Amino acid sequence: LYMRFGRKIKVELRSKRGNLLDRKKKSATSTPFALGDMRDLVVGITNREQFITTVKIDFGSLEVKDLFEPTSDELLCIRSQTSLKKQMSVSCPSLNVDDLRCKSSLSQRRIRSLSVNSLSTTVDNSKNERLGSPQESAAFNSTALKNIDVVGASHFTCLLIGKEHPSFESEYKKVSCLINMDVPKIEICMNRRSYTLLLDFFGLLEPKAELPEDYIEIQARPSAASTNIALQDLEPYNMKVKFNAGLIQIVMNYPTNKCQLGVIRAEEVFMIAEARINDNEVPLEISLSLGNCSLSDSTPFYSELYSERVNLRALPNKKEEVEQTFHSDDENQKHMLPSRTTLHITKCLCATSATAKGYDASIMLRIPPTVSISYVHTHRYFIALLDFWQHFIELQNIVMRNNISSPNIQMNNDVRSRIKLICEIECPCVIVLPLNQLSNQVLLCETANIRINNRFQLSSLIPKFQDFEITNVFDDDDHDCCIDWMSVVCTETSLYEGVRVSNTKAGVREIPGYERVCCDMFQHFHFLSSRKSVLSRPCDLLIDIFRNLDIFVSHRVPDVVITTSLANLNVKLTTEFYRLLRGFLSMNLGDALVLASETIPIEEVIGVSSKYASFSFRMMLVNVEFNCFVQCENSQGFVPLAGVKLNSSRISFDVYIDNQSELDLICESTELIDMRFFGMRKSKLMSEAHIVFKCDEPPVITLVLLNARVLLLLDWLNDVKNFFLLHSDFIPPVEDAYRGIVRTTKLGIMERDPQIHESVEQTFSLKITLKECDLILLEKPESLHSLALVAHTTAVLNMNDARKLFNVNLEIQRINLDWFMMASESESRCQLTNDFSMTISLSVESDTDVEGQSPKLGLSSIIPIKHQLVKQIFHK
Repeated sequence: LYMRFGRKIKVELRSKRGNLLDRKKKSATSTPFALGDMRDLVVGITNREQFITTVKIDFGSLEVKDLFEPTSDELLCIRSQTSLKKQMSVSCPSLNVDDLRCKSSLSQRRIRSLSVNSLSTTVDNSKNERLGSPQESAAFNSTALKNIDVVGASHFTCLLIGKEHPSFESEYKKVSCLINMDVPKIEICMNRRSYTLLLDFFGLLEPKAELPEDYIEIQARPSAASTNIALQDLEPYNMKVKFNAGLIQIVMNYPTNKCQLGVIRAEEVFMIAEARINDNEVPLEISLSLGNCSLSDSTPFYSELYSERVNLRALPNKKEEVEQTFHSDDENQKHMLPSRTTLHITKCLCATSATAKGYDASIMLRIPPTVSISYVHTHRYFIALLDFWQHFIELQNIVMRNNISSPNIQMNNDVRSRIKLICEIECPCVIVLPLNQLSNQVLLCETANIRINNRFQLSSLIPKFQDFEITNVFDDDDHDCCIDWMSVVCTETSLYEGVRVSNTKAGVREIPGYERVCCDMFQHFHFLSSRKSVLSRPCDLLIDIFRNLDIFVSHRVPDVVITTSLANLNVKLTTEFYRLLRGFLSMNLGDALVLASETIPIEEVIGVSSKYASFSFRMMLVNVEFNCFVQCENSQGFVPLAGVKLNSSRISFDVYIDNQSELDLICESTELIDMRFFGMRKSKLMSEAHIVFKCDEPPVITLVLLNARVLLLLDWLNDVKNFFLLHSDFIPPVEDAYRGIVRTTKLGIMERDPQIHESVEQTFSLKITLKECDLILLEKPESLHSLALVAHTTAVLNMNDARKLFNVNLEIQRINLDWFMMASESESRCQLTNDFSMTISLSVESDTDVEGQSPKLGLSSIIPIKHQLVKQIFHK
């Protein structure tokens, strides 16, 4: 049987949903939400051999237009990569090259029709697995398909094999339905609401009914299901789908804002999916391999410098070797080669299968050493990318919940899916960390390879939770949470300073000490990287990521926990690198995000009765030394200033659900070294630093020094203070649409107020605690035989700047003074005072008793008093 349809077939898809998220009853009349347009459709069906039926379909192009959220791009477009229509005549604009090619072979197709003898009676699996380039797709394995072929057409073949076939097990591997799809190019415009409606139209968002095990239905009369063959339980059978595409493009679109987030592009995509229909006990298996892959950024204003985000492509010296292998005769090896990126997904379709395997889904990703990866990270784009796809998933969940019409249908939303992940990136990776998405200054992180794997374990059995004291204490919650423990290993990691260079600047001269990187990875730019790493040696970085899978049941463990460690490492901190690092932390990771209303995910507000930490970060530093360098006076090179050696330290950062966060630095053994003079004595101290951040409130800083010996080199301490207060002088450009503060006038016109009024009531609150500390003041810091004055003290200092005026309260609980020679401390020590206590208060004008205070202090009564210093000394 051969059928050729008209030049164009249009199919209108209609739905009774007036609103995608409407929980009410659907309307009586349907409205169109999509329009399909297929051209040059040819269908051939043959049953030449017993127990085998073959269906072959050709079509020139397929376009699906969005009528729900109309845009200029089609929801789905399948066509040839070379099918951009070239106008042949000015007088006849509709005449193009594709029309001439189709019309020239039209009469031949009508005469030849379709010969059943030309259809192959058997299908060789090896010949069906091939890449979908436009040249190879024309040479489909059937001679008959050549007779009905349209230039650049897409091919669909369905082979139905009966179990009675003598080669059913040996040749067809017990597969009853074998589908092959060969598509030159697919363009997907991801309008999330329209695709959710499309999935619902085809019944993919209908929840399945789960009856209890003891459910027994007794019927008084035979039902329609028992008498109708179509409604009876169908016999399970195996199905295999092979999909081949030369190019796939997914456009992440915002229809309301008429803008795009970016484009996902994959070349030479080949996929095999295997499933057992009508049998949920057998998992779904999907294997995918691809060639080059990229992710672009199309956000307005913010993508001017970094329009390309991810690039995965074959190395130049390996490309010819890969291409030679692809032209071999063994088709099975072409797509699962060690030189291609492969992805294998296993999805369990029922709870029994998931329990047996220990996971709900499994993902195995392998990127071979013959390719290279480059990734540009900005926090704004990363969050927008996550929100885009999370919003799409949330839309499907809402529609699926709205489709529940029976009490027997239950959706388990209280437990997160257990996804087994194995990722092996065996190629070199370059991670670019810009100071800001609008800045050319970058940090370059290079690693030899990355390995990721995970396992599932109860929180009580994870030692790191006890070692780092990661827990939320609740009186009525003793649930032992299930944790997804993910381990990320980055081998031979190095960190460099760099700068972005546009590829249009071909005449950029070579800079001593810098080299070019990512020259062949990005189309519009590359980078200049310093030859010397900031780290003293390439290090292996281990990062553990813990996800609480029971967040809907218990919050005894934070939702996400990240732990890592550094050991036996020296870090060179120059003033330029420190400015760049602080700029990256504040203007990239700390970039203030103001999302458009259309891009904000749909969320359900759930009230909480208690405060808990939703995110926790822990880092251990063992024998890590930070060497600080300042620029020379002649701006030629850097000279050492200070060294901070953390023998045993820990950094903790916790974020709570009430917009409060806490940063702690606990140093069990620390050395602060003056590197201006060599041979000075080094002392160790125990210290803690705590910073509490709250939304719209100043940070609360707490510093604790225990058994510390501090040399009061006032000029050096001032230089160190200035070093750590350095910040980037880069000022990000501000988008015109977001300048000022929005205000509504009486006429309803949106205007911008250029004056931004910031709260200046208070900027900080500081508390310093000294316990059994020695404060040493030197007469000649550069001399080893200097005279020293030491104060043994235990004190507490509180300071803030409320109303732009300093409030200081210093309470010295115990202090005594000694002096000695630095070269012979024990022999020359001489005590100057006994133990005494002292309190010093510095108050603002509103707290000062102005009348009567001026004569007592010996001051003129004309001069107004701004501050009052009160000192009390107590003898012990």
